[in-house]
Amino acid sequence: MQTILRTPIQYAMLLAAALPLAVAQSGTAQAGNPTFHAETRLSMVHFHVVQGQRFIGGVKLSDLDLQEDGVSKPITILEGGGTQAAATPFDLILLFDESPSVMNADLLSPLLFQQKLLQEMPNVRLAVYGFSKSLRKYTEPTRDFAQLSTAFEALRTGQQAGELIPLALFPKRKAGTGQTWLYEAVRGAAEDASQPDARILRSMLVFSDGLGTTTAEPQDAASVCESLGIPVYPVVLGHRRILASLQKAERALSAQPNPPVTRNSGKGSSTRDPSPAASRRVDKEEAHEKSVERFGSLGEMTGGRNFDPPEINLDVLQKVLEGMSVLMRTDYVAGFSPEANSGTPHKHRIEVKLRNLDVGKIVGGKRETSY
Repeated sequence: MQTILRTPIQYAMLLAAALPLAVAQSGTAQAGNPTFHAETRLSMVHFHVVQGQRFIGGVKLSDLDLQEDGVSKPITILEGGGTQAAATPFDLILLFDESPSVMNADLLSPLLFQQKLLQEMPNVRLAVYGFSKSLRKYTEPTRDFAQLSTAFEALRTGQQAGELIPLALFPKRKAGTGQTWLYEAVRGAAEDASQPDARILRSMLVFSDGLGTTTAEPQDAASVCESLGIPVYPVVLGHRRILASLQKAERALSAQPNPPVTRNSGKGSSTRDPSPAASRRVDKEEAHEKSVERFGSLGEMTGGRNFDPPEINLDVLQKVLEGMSVLMRTDYVAGFSPEANSGTPHKHRIEVKLRNLDVGKIVGGKRETSY
């Protein structure tokens, strides 16, 4: 008989209907799972197993195939999945868009982050970053409440504190007139947070309105995050406001007294728009909506999820963090001990697959690492 644990999140994921997440137990958790030894060198990945709208718990070693460069390896650690507590160190990267629309959204409550994430998961640390056209690291991964509070206060007040991390454009991308280098900041935070220690797992929670001001696309940042094994969880802010602005612009355009006129001439037909200002407004709002959709797609591209709350306040933030807590606790961790290499480190691709496809589908479970 399956055990189902309902999560507190009922918000729609971007581009999807409301998704009530769940955890279902698949079989019986295998007794005597390999023990994590501090002195053992491990290469690890983390992932979810899903079946429809449920996260599947109780996945066994025999269900999984952990591969290094396409070659199966013996799994020496398997934990998590919602049916047992994970002990592997887990860093959650908090990345905040410093645009006024985000900073004024009442998100920076260190107490709430402590209560919903740190107190519930003793293996988790939080790192705080903020970005505009550059990236700042306000604190290294920490469980210290005072350090977290100082970081949030510096972010809230716009202090030039923390470590400045310059950002660079992706190849063939261009800067616009604004100061929001969204996907460059995602890449920068992911690369800065990643260290040679492959025994620390990482995820990223990004708070932004999704309105980046460069020509970068989400797949630019997604390719970096996937190679580092960092799933991204976008929290879309102000989406309802953007939709309302688009609908208002469309109503204004449709209310124009003269619709677009098509004229036929000997050289073909041409269309004259009698209300160019109204059309430009619709085009602008449609571009904003597409930007938000692209931002939300970053979750699926990297093995994460997206949160698209109807509004943002402390109550809603609490629900988002509760949902993030469930997502982290239903994460599986699988690892193996790679062969010793005394020479030059080489890059390896690690990926976990399901041997039994009846169990469900893996989300995430890929990374590149060097040893």
